Amino acid sequence: MNEMNEERVQNEGNNNVSSIGNQFTIEQWDQSNQVNKKIIFKRRRLGVIAVVASIIFLVSGLNIFRSYHHIKELKKEKIAVQKQQAQLSDQVASLEYDVKLLNSDDYLAKVARQKFFYTKDDELVYSIPQTEEAMDKQAEKALRN
Repeated sequence: MNEMNEERVQNEGNNNVSSIGNQFTIEQWDQSNQVNKKIIFKRRRLGVIAVVASIIFLVSGLNIFRSYHHIKELKKEKIAVQKQQAQLSDQVASLEYDVKLLNSDDYLAKVARQKFFYTKDDELVYSIPQTEEAMDKQAEKALRN
């Protein structure tokens, strides 16, 4: 046995070595080729699966990224709409208050007397010149009362 191993080691470096062409060596050669083909097939199949999985992962990642940015934009828009809603609800409340005041006869009489100098019977009005800013402030004060 040792002699065969020594010959094999010596022959590995020698290119003048030929194989024995008997049935056993041919079967071993075919079996080795089939195993190599199966290994190559498995590697190719694994490579294809890896490429397909990478494409699926990439597409999913892009969709998640787009969805994240879309949600972020929608949240910003929601905040802006909520601010606008708050402003409009304040404006509606103010207008409802104004309508309520305008439905009051006492308030209408007060505004008419201030702005248009209407008087009650036996009443005198003394007009003191004012700037428009002072008149606006006085009107706002009257609205609050």
